[in-house]
Amino acid sequence: MPNTTPRMGLTSPLGTEAVNIDQHLKNLADGVDANAAMFSQGVLASRPTSTPGTPGKTGRIYYATDNGKVYYDFGTGWVILNADIPTLGPDSITSTEIAANAVGASELADNSVDAAAIIDGVVGAAEIANALKPSAGAGGSTEALRALGTGAANAAAGNDARLSDKREPLDSWKTLFSQFTDVNPMGSGGSGTWGTLLIPTAGTYVVRLSGQGIVSGQGGSFTLTVSAPVSKAVTGGGFNFEHVSPAWQVVVSAGTTITVTYQNNDTNGPGQLLNGSLQATRIA
Repeated sequence: MPNTTPRMGLTSPLGTEAVNIDQHLKNLADGVDANAAMFSQGVLASRPTSTPGTPGKTGRIYYATDNGKVYYDFGTGWVILNADIPTLGPDSITSTEIAANAVGASELADNSVDAAAIIDGVVGAAEIANALKPSAGAGGSTEALRALGTGAANAAAGNDARLSDKREPLDSWKTLFSQFTDVNPMGSGGSGTWGTLLIPTAGTYVVRLSGQGIVSGQGGSFTLTVSAPVSKAVTGGGFNFEHVSPAWQVVVSAGTTITVTYQNNDTNGPGQLLNGSLQATRIA
């Protein structure tokens, strides 16, 4: 069996066999002609002819030195093996070249499409999912496009009065106030209720008592007791209660009535209670 070359499969005789030189040379020439590449180069105008009318040589390769292109002869013409990849110009790909839903979020880099890349009017109601349109059923708590208005499903305009810095507190958070009736005159040793303040809403309140107490007897005094519901008592004579009884914090149940009672500790002379008031401000 003759020797065979590994790449083209050309045969050569063994040294121990009789050789037909003519036949061997023909076989060798046929093998080279069928397998060897044909290559030449020069300017494009010098490329050999290969047309249906003037066939070329199939498998031949020609390198054009003036344009850098490599051509392959397929027998009746040439094709470029290293054609340039075309550069896409602006607006060269339109919706007719892109299948429906072919480009989604996974195909777009972050921030690759901004307002400048979207033509005015191309995104309308038909392109927005119904779940994002209040008119199509998006709930008030759903992140969606909102029409301006005052309803739960509307967005507020920038000049909406509800966005002002001024707020009217809810009734349950307003400061409660009660003005007391003067007790004048008050007999010696007199006692009774000076005033009350109803707390309609449960919460934590800061309570402050103010007013004036006057006793005529030397060394006389008043005792004022405030139930809220923890009793606070202040005692003094000829004093301003706003200084004697600073504000204090109490937790009050709904419907609680804070009551201020008085006791004239002077049994020898009358007294007066003037300009009394009680206020409670809710803080929690």
